Amino acid sequence: MKVQICDDNARPLSQRPIEVMQYYLRIISRYYPSIPSVFDDGYFREDTTAAVLAFQKEFGLPVTGNIDLATWESILQVWQNLEALTTAPKEFNLAVPRGDIVLLTLGERDNQLTALLQTVLLNLSVIYGNLPAVAPTGVYDEQTSRAVQDFQRLAGLPVADEGWLDRRTWNTLLRFWETEAKNR
Repeated sequence: MKVQICDDNARPLSQRPIEVMQYYLRIISRYYPSIPSVFDDGYFREDTTAAVLAFQKEFGLPVTGNIDLATWESILQVWQNLEALTTAPKEFNLAVPRGDIVLLTLGERDNQLTALLQTVLLNLSVIYGNLPAVAPTGVYDEQTSRAVQDFQRLAGLPVADEGWLDRRTWNTLLRFWETEAKNR
């Protein structure tokens, strides 16, 4: 496995506060239907404003659509409470930690992360017909690279021309997989 810094997506989440806030709101929206889900893309658009307005209304904050300190602290607290309730003590997290940028590159062999990635892609291809199936071989081959790029396009992520798997793509794949597993 190679570690490389590649682009703006490689910046730690602490340098991407809008994306972090959107992620928290998306998780919160799963439990509060009045809050619309938002994709954590780092852009504060109308959908993000709508989610912030709904959150502020739901939790009795001044409804401004802006993220002031009280709103940010409330979003963080609600998210932390939900995480504490939904994470069982024996579960483990497969997500790559903040700040670490893991890129799988074409040709890597005998990599457990590659085999796991291929298994996740295979399972998602059954659910999403426009995502190609990938055989779990443990080799990051052309087929796997193309499937990662297809997923990046479908999820609205930046598409790596070289077919790399970065932290953001991996964590987004896991969120899709987790969501589908809970819905089955």
